[in-house]
Amino acid sequence: MNQNTNRRTDGTVLDPVLDFGSADSGGDFIGGGQIGCDYQFGGNWVVGVQGMFDFGNTNSRNNLPPDARLAALGTPYQTTRTRDLYTVTGRLGYLFTPALLGYVKGGGAWTDTNTQVYGTLPFLFLSESANSSRQGWTIGGGLEYMFAKGWSVFGEYNYADFGRKDIVFTAGPGTLGAPNIVSTRLNMQTALVGVNYKFNWASPVVAKY
Repeated sequence: MNQNTNRRTDGTVLDPVLDFGSADSGGDFIGGGQIGCDYQFGGNWVVGVQGMFDFGNTNSRNNLPPDARLAALGTPYQTTRTRDLYTVTGRLGYLFTPALLGYVKGGGAWTDTNTQVYGTLPFLFLSESANSSRQGWTIGGGLEYMFAKGWSVFGEYNYADFGRKDIVFTAGPGTLGAPNIVSTRLNMQTALVGVNYKFNWASPVVAKY
């Protein structure tokens, strides 16, 4: 998450902008499920729609860049928790063999973030925090292999971009001064593996897949 700000909730303009830095998270594991439908046409082509729900948290932490205006906080740092990911996508695929499907997908994405800024002087304390709901877009692709009638495994990569949004902080208990409004940018990359079961209600149409 990349962050910067140029104002506070009391309307004070900060010049130069107060840099909140950026942070990356990696190696987090989340789980979820998906539901959708596919239609096979033109021989080897498959078109479909999916709803995917990934439940879990990805976490990041970074120190705020040095700034004289932050000296009273000691060595301040922020943590960001991105909670759950929901997507609705369309996909287009091609059957390389009767059992192996390659596909691309794209659509809308939604998530929530919680950001907290901590100070370290005279002791560790919560300076300010903010919650934000985000919406954006996603694109990705993968392979799906049918290993038994009705059953398939898949692996895919997805990129989601939630754009830039101002989030309004709330001061922590006992914190002096006005909290910030922070301009944030958020994107996510996920690598997924999973198992699908296909009901195959339209078996005469999708008999090969």
